[in-house]
Amino acid sequence: MHEPTTYLDLNRQAELMGMMRQMQQNGKTVITVLHDLNASLSLLRLLNRHEKGAVMAQGTPDEVMTEELLRMCLIWMLSFIAILSVTHRCLF
Repeated sequence: MHEPTTYLDLNRQAELMGMMRQMQQNGKTVITVLHDLNASLSLLRLLNRHEKGAVMAQGTPDEVMTEELLRMCLIWMLSFIAILSVTHRCLF
């Protein structure tokens, strides 16, 4: 599933994550793409980090979610916000 929680309210997100956890507990493999770091850490046992189509790291969340990765994510988010603020007018 690609971004299965997109457009869901918080209650439905929690419900869906619970369903995926239940599937795991029943022996099913759940493959999903999540850009929400908090959600991914609460669900995943194995994490692949991709950059420009290449696998950059693979392992448990503790192995992959390094300080360097979190720093890169923050820089990317701040860059994205800066681009939006320059290219889009504020409506409020």
